[in-house]
Amino acid sequence: MTIRGELKHVRELLPEADQALDISGLVVNGQTYWLERHWDASSAYWHAVHHYFRCWLLETQGPVDARAISNSPEAGTVIGEFVTRMLD
Repeated sequence: MTIRGELKHVRELLPEADQALDISGLVVNGQTYWLERHWDASSAYWHAVHHYFRCWLLETQGPVDARAISNSPEAGTVIGEFVTRMLD
């Protein structure tokens, strides 16, 4: 699979996870927790989104695929885009 294809796949999964879990809401509700650990809003939100996305992947994709997807550079890119939209 090409990088563009993997980006597209992760870009489809993250909104699906957000719809299922309301990741944006979870991050905002738990922002104190995440900010205490990462100090910078962008970094804190990135780690929070990554955490909730990975939890959703574990439930829906299984542990092997969840690990592969959540640890991929493409996931980092897509989560970064998601966080940027949250902070705008």
